[in-house]
Amino acid sequence: MDKSLLLALDIGTSSIHAMVVQASGQPLSAVSRPLQTFVPEGGPALAREISPQVLLQDLSDAVAAALGQAKARPARIAAIGVTSQRQGVAFLDARGRELYLGPNTDLRAILEGAAIDEELASEVYRVTGHLPSLMFAPARARWFKEHQPQVYAKTARVLTVAGWLAYRLTGQVADEPSQAGESGLLDVARWEHCRDLLERLGVASHWLPGLSAAGHPVGTLTAPAARTLGLSEGIPVTLAGPDTQCGVLAITSGQ
Repeated sequence: MDKSLLLALDIGTSSIHAMVVQASGQPLSAVSRPLQTFVPEGGPALAREISPQVLLQDLSDAVAAALGQAKARPARIAAIGVTSQRQGVAFLDARGRELYLGPNTDLRAILEGAAIDEELASEVYRVTGHLPSLMFAPARARWFKEHQPQVYAKTARVLTVAGWLAYRLTGQVADEPSQAGESGLLDVARWEHCRDLLERLGVASHWLPGLSAAGHPVGTLTAPAARTLGLSEGIPVTLAGPDTQCGVLAITSGQ
């Protein structure tokens, strides 16, 4: 069987995307679906969350449509690349279940982010390269600690949205450095998690996954994930950088 095609999956700010491309990078199909979010029950008006089950079903539909548009059999997919919006994060419990899957449009942590910036703005910017803090993982962790301590207490992992999807596809917990950087979790000078700062901001070191270089396989498609996406088990899955940076790279490379 000719396995010469690649599948790209992107969970963007307003849409999710599935694209089938040749190994050369030449696109054969591209399908988009709206990213569905909701205001959690009892949450503030500015809060937004994503249902993991709905998102995976929408991705499955997009993959099927992209394969059909490309006139490609699922068995021809040689590898899967995953990217996502910046600033979106997921909190998982010790069993890997989602406690929170939040898009970058979740603005519940405005006050918590402002408090972080009042305390440590210069250090946060020096280490992470980002301000204001309201969009990033530490502010959201502080919001849960203050408003839903039962969720905070159960948290065992923090992942970017792309890292979460790679976990759901492979069962392996990992993230990509530039994705982590766009969620306020990276020391941009040292190219590793800023553990000391994060501990002070309420993000425990043991929540942080290992970092996997962009394009390096984090694992292979599990049997349950293969059934969900209508693909073959065992396909390598890689993490890419954030979707904006990946889009700029594609434009500048002429793809």
